[in-house]
Amino acid sequence: MLISDVFDYYSKEFLPTYARAVAELQDKPVQITVEIENAFSHLAVSSAHQKDGNVKKQIEHLKKAFSHIERATLDAYKFIWISLLKKSRVFDRAGILEFATNTDLDKAIQLHEDFKKKAAEARIKELSNLEEEVSVRNRFYRDAVASADTLFECLDAKRLRKLRSFSIWNIVKSNSIAFIFGVIAGVAGNFLTDSIKSKIP
Repeated sequence: MLISDVFDYYSKEFLPTYARAVAELQDKPVQITVEIENAFSHLAVSSAHQKDGNVKKQIEHLKKAFSHIERATLDAYKFIWISLLKKSRVFDRAGILEFATNTDLDKAIQLHEDFKKKAAEARIKELSNLEEEVSVRNRFYRDAVASADTLFECLDAKRLRKLRSFSIWNIVKSNSIAFIFGVIAGVAGNFLTDSIKSKIP
């Protein structure tokens, strides 16, 4: 392993994933920063061994640095996955798939099911074999995130706003009607009660 391999993975895999995780969370997860700090500590040690001519130790610490960056990437994917999983609950609401997507219903349903399947697979893969290579678990979470992105691409923001406005209006309207009928019933009840009392000697 070369130091260029470590920095290539860092720039192409970790940084974009970490940037998105921070954007999703609006915060920097501590466990990710700790992994990166550990990675750079190993890089420093590796550099020292390179100067000493100890190639074996140099490569050993390069691999350890790479491992920490891989785990940091996995953590970033998991944070993104959790955030998207929460956001995806919007698709469970009545009418969303039918009226708030920019694709046909069958495709919207299929995309929703694919995302739930990928999300479950990623979690099961991690919990069922914790000794498996981090790169394999990263791939499953990456696929789950990509599936979520495809799902959210079919969500039409304008239609969603209209559907929510319509739902709120229906709630207000139904509650208003119930309130009016309640008032009428109350007035009528009082009127009947007063009429009955007036007829009693």
